[in-house]
Amino acid sequence: MASSPSPAVTSHDVDSPPREVWRTMTEPEPFRRWMGPGSTIQPVPGGPLTVSDPASGEPKVGRVTEVRPCEFMSWIWRPLGSEPDETTSVEVELVPIPDGTRITVTEAPSPVSLPLTPTMGTIVDSAPSCLGTALAGTALAGIGR
Repeated sequence: MASSPSPAVTSHDVDSPPREVWRTMTEPEPFRRWMGPGSTIQPVPGGPLTVSDPASGEPKVGRVTEVRPCEFMSWIWRPLGSEPDETTSVEVELVPIPDGTRITVTEAPSPVSLPLTPTMGTIVDSAPSCLGTALAGTALAGIGR
């Protein structure tokens, strides 16, 4: 029996308070600057997510699974055109530190597959809350600026 890959965990400290980092994660224009042109998010449980992956540039689609404003957001996503079993889960945790915010992002294979309709990126199912994890460390550098 093959073991699952270990989660990828990245932490990055920024000199912005959690509310400013949260704004970058949830408001349309700051989110596009962070995740790339054409990226969108509806930051509510079940809300759709489309991005140009910060690490690879490849388009990804997903669904937000949990939201705790200014503290935590999770989603599941997968590359557009990939198989549902290529879904990964992402958790982004914001922790206040004396000079700003520590952002910890974790990405791991998702226990839930994300099926898509034939039309690009239309999510047709809802995923359970509180799933896995991550973005590349390079994506974190632009948060809060």
